[in-house]
Amino acid sequence: MTLLVLALLENLTIRHDVSITGTIAPDGRIGAVGSVAEKAVAAEKAGAKVFCIPKENEYTTVTYYQQVGPFVIPYRRLKKTTDLIAAQTNLTVYLVEDIQDVVRIATGT
Repeated sequence: MTLLVLALLENLTIRHDVSITGTIAPDGRIGAVGSVAEKAVAAEKAGAKVFCIPKENEYTTVTYYQQVGPFVIPYRRLKKTTDLIAAQTNLTVYLVEDIQDVVRIATGT
């Protein structure tokens, strides 16, 4: 919604193949959200070619499981979210810090 309002006020055209996720703070910063990789898959299915994610979501904790005898041991690793998205989609992913980053990407200005 914020991008739409800014584009209308500035008379900018928004690309139709851009999808964005994140919260927006009063100062324009884009904040972290959950399920970013899943949202990327949904965005691609909806026709997006470009996906903007919050810089705060640069890394995701991934849980792996290892069988040790009769036990299953979980362990966690940090992975780059962009790598997870690239493995599941053909999207171009941008990390954004504030609404101005989003405007530049979505409008090409």
